[in-house]
Amino acid sequence: VLEKTLREYEEFLTELDAISLPGEKWRWICGYEGLYTVSTKGRISSFLRGKVTILNPHYDGKYLQVKLSKNGKVRGFLVHRLVALAFIPNPENKPEVDHRDGNHFNNCVENLRWATGKENSNYAAEAGLLKTGENNSQAKLTEEKVRYIRENYKPYDSEFGAKALARKFGINRSAIGDIISGKTWKHVK
Repeated sequence: VLEKTLREYEEFLTELDAISLPGEKWRWICGYEGLYTVSTKGRISSFLRGKVTILNPHYDGKYLQVKLSKNGKVRGFLVHRLVALAFIPNPENKPEVDHRDGNHFNNCVENLRWATGKENSNYAAEAGLLKTGENNSQAKLTEEKVRYIRENYKPYDSEFGAKALARKFGINRSAIGDIISGKTWKHVK
């Protein structure tokens, strides 16, 4: 039995070498040893039924994800996390994996790093990866409307107070306060 397993493993390595990209390295996925591997290029392979197959990840709306099966149970995993867990040391036990270039389809090990939530969002802001202002799909205002609010705001005024402006632009009063104080829409002068 052991001899058969070693022969299968050697065949697996030969098949994996044949489909590898230049410089690509593979490691077993923790908890799925003998079944699935992850590569430095962000690819996942299975070794089910004695044959190597590259899995096609699906897009969950934000990240690439794969489904792995073991003992009849199927679990979904984020590809970038599998790459980071296999190849990137995490001595500070940081909880998130950051895509350095902001491209969630680029799961190469060189593009990933462990980060805290704050580090992740700060890096995205500094790198200009966050969509701010009217470029954000959730924005209810334009820069022109923000300037109007700032130029015309008069506390407690029936026409230009926070309550009136909030009603006029379909937002809440606290959003008006955040605009006036510069807490939001900081880039608009």
